[in-house]
Amino acid sequence: MTVYRNEGKYDKSNIEFESQKILNYDKKNFDNKMEYIDYGLGILTAKAFGDFEGKDEFDLEQVYKKSSELKMNWWDRGKRKYFMSLVLLRDLKETNKYLLMNND
Repeated sequence: MTVYRNEGKYDKSNIEFESQKILNYDKKNFDNKMEYIDYGLGILTAKAFGDFEGKDEFDLEQVYKKSSELKMNWWDRGKRKYFMSLVLLRDLKETNKYLLMNND
């Protein structure tokens, strides 16, 4: 998941993020420590869906919440000037570099 330091500006912030870890992800129960929002690229491994095996339906929000409880790695895109941006070659190169360095 890509996170952005939103501070409630574009939508209700729903993520508590510190030291490259999501400490809390919740779209229903907000608190003042939530300054980030999820947006854009999300890459999940099969492990993230383990608790949902055999279920006919589930919301991606549930997968992200469970993943945050497991303290999985996340990527802060706080350097972006705009909340929404077009995909540029520069962005793709930066993403590729990050993924190659953080392949756990």
